[in-house]
Amino acid sequence: MVVGESPADLATLEVEFTDGATVKVHPRHEWVVYDRSRGAWRTMETHEMAKRTLFSGGKKKRAVLQVPETPRIEGKEALLPLDPYILGAWLGDGSSSKPCITHSPKDKQVIDSLVKHGQRISAVCEHKNTGVLTTYFTQTMKHGLESLGLWNNKHIPSAYLVSSVKQRLELLAGLIDTDGYVHKKTKRYCFSNVNHRLVQDTAKLVRSLGWRATIASYAPTVSSSGINGKKTVYQLTFSADLTIPTRLERKRLSTSNSLRWRRGVKAIREARPEAGKCIQVAREDGLYLVGEHLVPTHNSEFTSRYFPSWFLGNFPKKKVILGSYESSYAQTWGKQARDTLKEWGPTVFGVDVDPNTRSGQFWRTDQGGYMWSVGVGGGVTGKGADVFLIDDPVKNDQEAMSPTYREKTWNWYRATAKTRLQPGGAIIIIMTRWHEDDLAGRLLDLSRRGEIEPFEEVNFPAIAEDDDLLGRERGEALWPERYNLKWLTDTKSDLGTFWWNSLYQQRPVSEEGGIFHWNWWQFYRELPRKRKLRIQSWDTAYEDNDSADWTVGGTWDEYGVGYFLRDVCRKRLEYPDLKRAVIREYKKWQPDAILVEYMASGKSLVQDLKRDREIKAPIIAQQVNKASKEVRARAVSPQVEAGNVYLPEDAPWVDDYLEELCRFPAAKNDDQVDMTTQALEYLAKRQGKVVSGAKVLRG
Repeated sequence: MVVGESPADLATLEVEFTDGATVKVHPRHEWVVYDRSRGAWRTMETHEMAKRTLFSGGKKKRAVLQVPETPRIEGKEALLPLDPYILGAWLGDGSSSKPCITHSPKDKQVIDSLVKHGQRISAVCEHKNTGVLTTYFTQTMKHGLESLGLWNNKHIPSAYLVSSVKQRLELLAGLIDTDGYVHKKTKRYCFSNVNHRLVQDTAKLVRSLGWRATIASYAPTVSSSGINGKKTVYQLTFSADLTIPTRLERKRLSTSNSLRWRRGVKAIREARPEAGKCIQVAREDGLYLVGEHLVPTHNSEFTSRYFPSWFLGNFPKKKVILGSYESSYAQTWGKQARDTLKEWGPTVFGVDVDPNTRSGQFWRTDQGGYMWSVGVGGGVTGKGADVFLIDDPVKNDQEAMSPTYREKTWNWYRATAKTRLQPGGAIIIIMTRWHEDDLAGRLLDLSRRGEIEPFEEVNFPAIAEDDDLLGRERGEALWPERYNLKWLTDTKSDLGTFWWNSLYQQRPVSEEGGIFHWNWWQFYRELPRKRKLRIQSWDTAYEDNDSADWTVGGTWDEYGVGYFLRDVCRKRLEYPDLKRAVIREYKKWQPDAILVEYMASGKSLVQDLKRDREIKAPIIAQQVNKASKEVRARAVSPQVEAGNVYLPEDAPWVDDYLEELCRFPAAKNDDQVDMTTQALEYLAKRQGKVVSGAKVLRG
């Protein structure tokens, strides 16, 4: 049962599995996977999986990450208009517009079974050349097929795909008896048909029973009834761990296979964004199935659902207001809290939901209390709160890094949230600490200085620090059974200090301050062998006066060990001189590609360079996304922190370069920062990595 859903968001990654299944998901979508490199099951988000090497080395390349075997769907016995075996037999060898079945004379058991299930024969015809029989039935069969919408439209109705296991096995038996066969040695079933949709539906049927299904196509052939084909044949093959009750002995396997297989993750790549939602299901392990291939995946976790329902169950006359970064997100929690109280309230608390208020935005208890859900910036005129619950007032890192948005959130808190609190009421804030000046940061600072009523901070860092609330020793993992210390330290290395401190330690200040640190940079005297790529990255400006921005071009080499900055050209140039400078640097270094920030003079430069016959390298216009300079810099900072970025040891420009980057965002200029982030973003994406807001995700 689905008990919750997230607000709509964009699925931007596509996960491909070794059996051909594909699923589009959000980068933070969770999976339960078997990690062969560690020999253990673990829960991972898609962006974490994308960083991993997906296949082991050696001759037998095996998928390193594997999702669980597809469980059997245990449907309920359904009241169906046509017996499943009859439907299967007609779908396999029946005419799409007649109540008849074509079959071999030796397949009399199939017809006998249909008669046993109430079908009456009206006529039998024999083909004069092949001896193949066509058995016609009365209108009873036709009426059943028409009621299912199958007349001239062969497919498996959805009601049959979710019926009981016994009914689905009967349906499969009818399909196998008419258009299927078995390999006795391999104990595999095959089903062949020219109707592609029918074969795909049969594959869904097979997967619903927890079995792996593979589809292949072949040139026209002779059917099991002796008919010469003229259309492409689609063949479905599978193994089974249950006995399929076929009526024909030659199509029955006397023993069953015990199958325990796992799908391997084959690839994770960027995909065209699509809107979608994550869901939560009522299962202890949190698993549910997605896609036509029924891939097992994991719940999204929700916290704001339970506290409001518990509170109103214990105090049914009290009032709760919940605020979040947008109204629809807040209303999701409101609906979940309402449904939870409705399900458990009468028996656990003796409290129910007022049937006259069913909105997710506003609902009452049967004793006068209520819950109101709003977005940050939204009004709650006339509503008071005994508890004001603020869950994630900031949507993402870009909003958190925006001084304007932080001020908007703060003003909403002071003018709306705080003023709605009733005497003796409480404010609870649950949020990711993206920035030290966020809502929680401001309140804690004012609280420590005694300027407002005291707030109690409850923080459970992933790795324990001094004075841990749980009494852990410094360096202990919070939940070692699921996220052990090695996994956490590996994650810290991947994310970089800033994002690690914010997301996992809830301490949004780098231990050393700044975005790029002096001791992160590597230096070289000699270059490695076998260069992979050379690019030039340009951040341009229009004016050449002293107050204008600089035009900066950097030449970067990519080697197996990392990225090497070879040279920096930094000048204040008017446009004609700018173009000449770019051409001069191109001739000097002969890069494989030229990146130009597509703003200001960069737009003209891109067009002129593309027309210039001296430039042989592709000109790549880099669109500037909406993220701030700071966000973009933090996105590539893990590459620098990991020691993947190298500078020449004795170049005259290195000191100025380091001064600007290590003082950013407090430095006077940021043109070299822009040039660097543009280059590292491009190189990361080229290597199959995804630079997304806060992280560099490796493919």
